[in-house]
Amino acid sequence: MDRKLVKVLAVISSILLIISIVLGVYILKLKSTIATNKIINAQDYASSLVPYRKNNLWGFVERSGKIVIEPQFEDVWFFTDGLAKVRVKNLYGFIDAKGNFVIEPQFENVRAFSEGRALFIKNGLFGYIDTTGKIVIPPQFENAMDFKEGLAPVRINMLWGYIDKDGKFVIAPQYDFASQFENGIAHIGLKGKDGFIDKNNKRFFEDD
Repeated sequence: MDRKLVKVLAVISSILLIISIVLGVYILKLKSTIATNKIINAQDYASSLVPYRKNNLWGFVERSGKIVIEPQFEDVWFFTDGLAKVRVKNLYGFIDAKGNFVIEPQFENVRAFSEGRALFIKNGLFGYIDTTGKIVIPPQFENAMDFKEGLAPVRINMLWGYIDKDGKFVIAPQYDFASQFENGIAHIGLKGKDGFIDKNNKRFFEDD
């Protein structure tokens, strides 16, 4: 075969290989984007549903009044993170926007989801579950709050600090009280006085 032809075919093969790789990456990104959008759209729809009561049982309706989940629960909360907290026989679980249980009723005390984590209490201690019901932060805190802006205030040994979603301390326990972060700033108390900190624990106050 002519050497020039061989070189041309080699170049063409290389170009086709590059095109197939680029196209493959694009398709993967497109599929990921579509999947993410579907999740976001599903969560937006769920968040729009309104608790609806009939004969002392609760379900959900669309804003138009159309019933989408028949009244069947003792109590319900608004959807957050695509899930709604519901009560059945005095135990709490979570349903999706179709009324299917994602987390079966099993908790005596649990809060609604916030940023993919739900606070629950067991044996007087606070921990967190994820949206599958898996315990991702075991009960170990004397008190705790919901996650906001990626961090949650928790109390241990009578002092408040902040953990991330894996349960690791980002700000060690050291404050008399602590609030959730809002726009990167949290309200805290220290030695009988209050002030504000950022997520790096930079203090916006000085004491003589």
